[in-house]
Amino acid sequence: MTFWSNRRVLVTGCSGLIGGYMVKTLLERNSDVIGFDRTSGGVLAEHGIFGQFPIAVGSILEDVGRLEESMTGADIVIHLAADSGVESSRLGGKDAFEANVLGTLNVLEAATRKGVGSVVIASSNHVYGEQEQHPTPETAQLNQLDTYSASKICADYIARAYAHNYGTPTAIVRNTNCYGPIDPHYDHIIPATIMSLINGEGPVIKGTGDTVKSYIHVQDTVDAYLAVAAWVMLEERIGEVFNVADPDSRRSVSQIVSEISSIMDAHHEAEILHKQNDQNDEHLSIEKIKAEIGWGPRYTLSGGLLETAEYLKRKHVPIAR
Repeated sequence: MTFWSNRRVLVTGCSGLIGGYMVKTLLERNSDVIGFDRTSGGVLAEHGIFGQFPIAVGSILEDVGRLEESMTGADIVIHLAADSGVESSRLGGKDAFEANVLGTLNVLEAATRKGVGSVVIASSNHVYGEQEQHPTPETAQLNQLDTYSASKICADYIARAYAHNYGTPTAIVRNTNCYGPIDPHYDHIIPATIMSLINGEGPVIKGTGDTVKSYIHVQDTVDAYLAVAAWVMLEERIGEVFNVADPDSRRSVSQIVSEISSIMDAHHEAEILHKQNDQNDEHLSIEKIKAEIGWGPRYTLSGGLLETAEYLKRKHVPIAR
């Protein structure tokens, strides 16, 4: 028996990028998984796990009773459901704040009433904004004010407030940019670049291409969330925040596009749109999660990009010209 065997785990946002890999990993670890999402589809069929676990179809905003009922007997809640798009959040500010702030509040309220043993809340690398200290620790001021980031900052503080005021066993994970083979977000730079190259087109860089980001394989992200969830229960530490990143993967957007092109042996000049955005260079410290929990990334960026490119090439036939 391992920690996860027969552990009852609710995953909100189970049909998304992280959610699909999360559920697959939990099923492999013999956990008793329940999903909660607005759809019962998403990427689950591609993972080969659709129908292998129950999904409560509902909204974390509108179906609060169903959300709380789905937590009955739950040991752990992994809260991933969100309006996760930077641009979509900007265009629909009220919707983004409601989903990311009020939705998180509803999850925390339900988990507190149900006495859940561990609640892991998905925050974001975007909350930091411009920083003077690099690598940036979890104690840094949260500076970013675009709609998505501000909404995640609110959710981040609410989760810690519930730990402080009500003893809710929460932890917050701020992970960097996830990627992997089964990614439904084809507007993200890695799958978008791969798809452009598959179709014989030049990649599109929305900004200047100079912003430096770090990228992390979705399976490494899932392993970090689960390690944090177990740590909360075993160590009885609550309200803690953890950065999750791969420091060795830091690249400018132009560099990541070039690396993908090299891996695919498909060299087309990128179109740079020079759109203004609020994104800043990022360099997150992962010393805390390494020291406290012993987590670290296992995938190399080159290996993960190759795996993702090979998957998408198998899945998609180039567009005929």
